[in-house]
Amino acid sequence: MVKHIVMWQLKEDINAEDAASVIKVRLEGLVGIVPGLVSAEVGFDCNNRTLVLTSLLQTPQALAQYQTHPAHLEVVAYVKAAVCSRTCCDYMV
Repeated sequence: MVKHIVMWQLKEDINAEDAASVIKVRLEGLVGIVPGLVSAEVGFDCNNRTLVLTSLLQTPQALAQYQTHPAHLEVVAYVKAAVCSRTCCDYMV
């Protein structure tokens, strides 16, 4: 299994709570749509405008497929418009 963690800093000029809510629903909604995506959980720290995705994928190949899956790429386009920075960490569990 691969743990995929992504942390974003939301832009100052957007409604952070609205953006975080949309991103949470859309990313967590990919479970059952993207093959190999076992779980996805999004948390939001409103004090720091920080959003964190913690997800679990079956294999490194599933992670690679997730990253290019059309449903995921739709969410990525929305996320890119709402964030000013991104950090990612992937590791085997």
